[in-house]
Amino acid sequence: MNSRFHLMAVLLALVLAGGCQQTAPVRKQTVADKPHHELIERGYAAYTQGRFEAAIALYTQALEQPALPPEERVLAYLRRGSAYKDQGQTRPAIADYTEAIRLAPEAPEAYNNRGWTYTAMGEYALALRDLDEAVRLAPDFFVAYNNRGLVHRALKHPDQAIADFTRAIERKPDYTWAYINRGTVHIDQGDYLRALADYDRALKIEPGLAAAYTNRGYAHRVAGDYAAAIADYNEALRIDPYSDLALVNRGVVYRLQGDPRRARADFERALALDPNYPAAYRGRGNSYRDLGEYAQAIRDYDRAIALYAGDGASYAERGLARERQGDYRHALRDFDQALRLDPEYVAPLILEFLPLDSPIRAQAESRARAAGPAPRR
Repeated sequence: MNSRFHLMAVLLALVLAGGCQQTAPVRKQTVADKPHHELIERGYAAYTQGRFEAAIALYTQALEQPALPPEERVLAYLRRGSAYKDQGQTRPAIADYTEAIRLAPEAPEAYNNRGWTYTAMGEYALALRDLDEAVRLAPDFFVAYNNRGLVHRALKHPDQAIADFTRAIERKPDYTWAYINRGTVHIDQGDYLRALADYDRALKIEPGLAAAYTNRGYAHRVAGDYAAAIADYNEALRIDPYSDLALVNRGVVYRLQGDPRRARADFERALALDPNYPAAYRGRGNSYRDLGEYAQAIRDYDRAIALYAGDGASYAERGLARERQGDYRHALRDFDQALRLDPEYVAPLILEFLPLDSPIRAQAESRARAAGPAPRR
């Protein structure tokens, strides 16, 4: 579900996403005095610099070399697949990883990387199949356990996710991302103490990791400790001033503290960094709504929905703004769409924030109670 403000790694990911080590590191080869060696090494250098097009071109040239040894051919497919993946070209990445598996069916890195690419595509059954094979071939492959844990979290299998993150930690006790990801699942389950312990451990291992501060701030926020949350977001932003994720999450806390103007400033800073960030538009829209500026709020919700039509919360928040404008018909339509997309989160939101004296309270309440759990207060 993507309606809440995000955590890092899964979230990214959180960091559901981003941050975690999605593809396995490929062993670096020794440069020899042969053209294909040089092409592969130049491709690797381009990849590490973020020049993915150049990396793809160099690996392609290497693969066109008739004298390329089989082991290095596998390496070139693996590395070109990673370049395609990081460029957002998932289908060519899958094709390259599949070719690497055909050439080297016992290579766990190829299964791991293809499995993570399937995860990015939402093909979770295929991802699990590949990650299962990766850990079967390499039982100490901590990256693959971490990635399989992320798939289990996406599938709402919290026990399996925690078990896999724990396996990753057992095999590599200083693997910060496994602690962060396990902490995220603990938050999903409402176990904030265990989440905080995992984030504390990650920060003990890697004190300068902004993502850990961002996630720990989220844990403090959902536990109701707003001062501690702000402190963690401030530290995340001190380490990484360009973290739009930390800005959005800090903006949420400022709003919860009753300071919509300060919240709006953070959302605007996030949008300056990423003009296509749906959660930042929704957050700024909420701030405008708090200030009674409903037309501006609706414009922001419209933008959030245009960027991510599957976000039930944006429809619900837009419905609340429309209700304040007296546009009851469209407000109810927004509530209906929100409840179709994300009833578990949206139903309590509507019940909590729709005024008790609203002319559509009875209709909205009936629909929300039929769709979701009891209100949060």
